[in-house]
Amino acid sequence: ALWARIGPSHVACDVLDEQTSKCGIPLDLPPGVYPVSVSNERLQYSNQEGELTVYPNPSVVQVSPSILVPIRGGHSLLTIAGLNFNENLPMKCIFDEVEVSAEITSKSSMTCLIPSIEILDAAAQSEKAFVNIAAGFEQTSVWTKHMPIQNPPWLDLISPTSGPLSGG
Repeated sequence: ALWARIGPSHVACDVLDEQTSKCGIPLDLPPGVYPVSVSNERLQYSNQEGELTVYPNPSVVQVSPSILVPIRGGHSLLTIAGLNFNENLPMKCIFDEVEVSAEITSKSSMTCLIPSIEILDAAAQSEKAFVNIAAGFEQTSVWTKHMPIQNPPWLDLISPTSGPLSGG
């Protein structure tokens, strides 16, 4: 069996092919940089080492606005305040099934462009949109919430288009 030593921890690895193995990461590792080496049967570890950087988990504190109001053509922003946002850990927002990359503006703030009303129209019909803020790799979620969608007012017709003021 193949093993990896990640800092002070030893973890079993699955061999995927001759050049690739998949190893678990100990969940109790605090943030930091750890040396990584591999071994057969956990007896003697290689002299070659790599590095693994563990970042603090991001968390969401507040989202604004609290009701989504998508507009035609888009360009509304969802602002997310939180902790431990990291430019090296890609973040995204998911509005129902629509994924949008997040722009990290600081370690405590990021923004996502709310998709246009045309894209979210099906969700708007049910008056609920499922908004999921996902962090980093694979499907790691740091915040999940059902948020109502309000269709913005839309002007279709002005009638009459001219005439005298009344009430004089």
